[in-house]
Amino acid sequence: MTKKIFLTALCALALCPAFAETSTKVEQAETNTDKQQVENSFWDNTFVSLGVGGNIYFGDHDRQVGIGDRLAPAFDIAVGKWFASGIGVRVMYSYLKSKGATQDVISTPAHSTGEPVPGKDGWGQYLRYSKFNMGNLHADVMFNVLHLFGDKNLDCKWDLSPYVGIGWAHVYDSPKKSSVSGNFGLLGSYNINKTWAVNADLRAVLLSDGLDGEKGNRGEGDLSFTLGVSYKF
Repeated sequence: MTKKIFLTALCALALCPAFAETSTKVEQAETNTDKQQVENSFWDNTFVSLGVGGNIYFGDHDRQVGIGDRLAPAFDIAVGKWFASGIGVRVMYSYLKSKGATQDVISTPAHSTGEPVPGKDGWGQYLRYSKFNMGNLHADVMFNVLHLFGDKNLDCKWDLSPYVGIGWAHVYDSPKKSSVSGNFGLLGSYNINKTWAVNADLRAVLLSDGLDGEKGNRGEGDLSFTLGVSYKF
C-alpha cells in the first residue's frame, strides 16, 4: 500500500511541470490573442486627410482659353482605411471651382461671366469667360505598390498608391447639372511619423457631356493636383 502511494505521488510530481508549461502556453496564447485583437481593431490604420491645390476643367469651349485663365482652386477632404495587404479605401469630397469659356448666346447661357474672350467674341463664336462651382463625392480603392511589391512594413516612410473610383459630381450654379464621375489618380505620401503624413494627389475625373451646361457630343473631365496632410489613428 505504501509502495502504491509512493508511486502515485512520484507520478504527480513528474506531471506538475508539464501541466505548468501547458498552462503557461495557454496564458501566453490568450495574451497574444488579446493583444492582436487590440492591434487589429477596426480603427487601426484609419485616417482623415485634407488637401488644397488647383484644377483645370475640360469642357466644350475651354480649349479656346489659355491654361492660366482656366486654373482654379480645388479642395479635398477624405476619410479612409488601410489594410495589412497594402490595399486601402477612402471616401472623398472634392470641391472645385471651374473656369473656362462658353458660347454665350440666348440658347446656351452656360455659366457666362459676360466678359468676352479676346479675339474670339465675334460673329459665329460669341465666346465669353465662364465660371461655376462643383462638387465630386467619390469612393476610391487604393493600391500601395511600394507595400504590395516591396516593403511589407506599413510604417515605411514613403507610399505610392495608384487608385480608381466612382462617384457623383454636381454643379451648384444654374444651370445645375449632375453626372456619374470616374476617378483615376496617383497618391504619393511621405510619413513624418506613425500618425502624420504629407500627401500629393494627382487626379483625373471623367464626366458626362453637358455638365458644364453645354452639349458638345463629347465627354468632359477635370484634372486636379492637391497637396495636403493626413492623420492616421
